[in-house]
Amino acid sequence: MGAVQVLTMLAAVLRGKVAAVFIKSAGLAVNDLYARNIALVGAVSNLGLSFSAVQRLAELHEQGNVKKTENFARTVRTWVVITAVAGLLLGTIFAPVLSLFMTGAYDETWHFCLLAPVVAFTTLMGGEIAILKGLHQLRRLALVTALTAVATLLIAVPFYIWLGFRAIIPVLFLSTLAAMLLHLGTTYPLLPYRLCRINRVFLRDGRPLVRLGVAYVLAGVVATATELFIRTALKHQMRSWDELGLYAAGFTLIVSYARIVFVALDADFFPRLSAAVHDTNRSRILISKQTDALVMLMTPLLILFAMALPVLIPVLLTAEFLPVIPMVLCGLSYMFFKAIYTPAAYLSLAYADSTVYFVMETAYNVVLIGSVLAGYALGGLAGAGVGLSAANLFDLLAVTLYYRHRYGLAYERGTISFCFLQFLFLLAGLSACTIVFPAVRIILCLMVTCLSVCTSYMVLRRQNAQKSTVSTK
Repeated sequence: MGAVQVLTMLAAVLRGKVAAVFIKSAGLAVNDLYARNIALVGAVSNLGLSFSAVQRLAELHEQGNVKKTENFARTVRTWVVITAVAGLLLGTIFAPVLSLFMTGAYDETWHFCLLAPVVAFTTLMGGEIAILKGLHQLRRLALVTALTAVATLLIAVPFYIWLGFRAIIPVLFLSTLAAMLLHLGTTYPLLPYRLCRINRVFLRDGRPLVRLGVAYVLAGVVATATELFIRTALKHQMRSWDELGLYAAGFTLIVSYARIVFVALDADFFPRLSAAVHDTNRSRILISKQTDALVMLMTPLLILFAMALPVLIPVLLTAEFLPVIPMVLCGLSYMFFKAIYTPAAYLSLAYADSTVYFVMETAYNVVLIGSVLAGYALGGLAGAGVGLSAANLFDLLAVTLYYRHRYGLAYERGTISFCFLQFLFLLAGLSACTIVFPAVRIILCLMVTCLSVCTSYMVLRRQNAQKSTVSTK
């Protein structure tokens, strides 16, 4: 999955480069708002089935009960179809409201109506992804992810070149349709596409699925509404769409390219944690090892990425986006903190504790709004980057302290000190990136990266030695 994400990232880089050239920063801002709209309507309508289904499917697959697995997959697909239709209707009905909220006028109503089918396509695709994850079909998931990246690139590039700004909606529509069809084609050989009759038995079987999904939906709605609110509020503080485009580009640089590290976690870790959650010792080991792996991968990646920003931004986007570098440097700790707490944050979902999950997500998003808006008011785009990092530091502390109390969260010996040491390396690398002289900046960043990698290597050697000792005993 990580290797496939390299291909996905390269495709995204090419697509982003073409978009930056042909639709400019204002077009990127509009595209970002459309994407947030799709996510908001989808979060309201899809009942979180693409996530809640994974837990139950993983349990049934672990038990080896083929018949129950097939029946549950049929139940999942039926609910997904229902929610896809609901998303289509909601997107169409509320298009005028969304246009007024996001642009301040009804002029874009027709455009938002055209985005409604994209919500349905995304929901249907999410159901098939849940089936692949629940059945541990990671090879197939990796293959369809790669095909989707290539298909999106082949659709986006010619349309952006041909239509420019007007290509935004056609690209969203056609690329999502292609992705949905590719996922359906991948899962069909495993489980032919069949639906249930909508009756009392169907509603009864789907009740646990929907119960956990509703909490996931509400949390998703809060998260998406938070992103929309932040962008709308920033738009009122900023001078132009171009500046909002800089924020959107900065957020993408902070989040998207480092997301490669989390792909295997989402695809493989959550199903394994769901199957082992009632074994305290096993779940503790899983969370600790996953945290170690994420941190040792994330730290050198972030340092090297920060070092290369002056070169990468003109390549990935255009030179007009260079003013976003301070925001990215201040915001990269956002992803480091996320690498630490994300494995533990899955505990509430693995326990199907929907209330805790929703409360924790809501608290985080409230802090995120306050920190980003306050950061921008005090320090512009760089301050917004600091706000992003501060919000995730809050989430790290909240998850660690509360989940220790509620679920007995504990880490393996050495995990906390290892994370703290790697954070010091990250701060040293980011500080080196502020040096004006390129040669000095590069040498210092490479030195810190080497220290980070060497530390990770020693940790891995110690863990392997411990495993060998246990095996011998």
